[in-house]
Amino acid sequence: WSLRFGKVIGDALGLDPIFGALLSPAGGLVGPGNDGERHSDGSYVAYHGVFHDAGGYLLKAFNIGPGYDYLGEDNRDPRNPMTGQRQGLRWWRKKEVGKWLQFLDRLRIQEWVFLKK
Repeated sequence: WSLRFGKVIGDALGLDPIFGALLSPAGGLVGPGNDGERHSDGSYVAYHGVFHDAGGYLLKAFNIGPGYDYLGEDNRDPRNPMTGQRQGLRWWRKKEVGKWLQFLDRLRIQEWVFLKK
């Protein structure tokens, strides 16, 4: 999941996914204490963790992106890791997780508007 996180970071910053992953090695791992093992099976929780962590990392480290509220549906501080949890988990639970590339396409269609700000 770290490389999936790296792919999102890499796409946003123009880096290879491995370098994106190296910027934040715990990115995409789920739960306190990096307890990602129990969600490493491709569950909706794991996919949410990738985009949640990537959004938060980009906002905190580079001041770009939507922050932890990557869907833009929570009206709280996007720098707070608790922001966007319910909305993101709900969104991924409704989707077939194997179609995560469709989500990347959705983000590309929106052109990660935050990159233009």
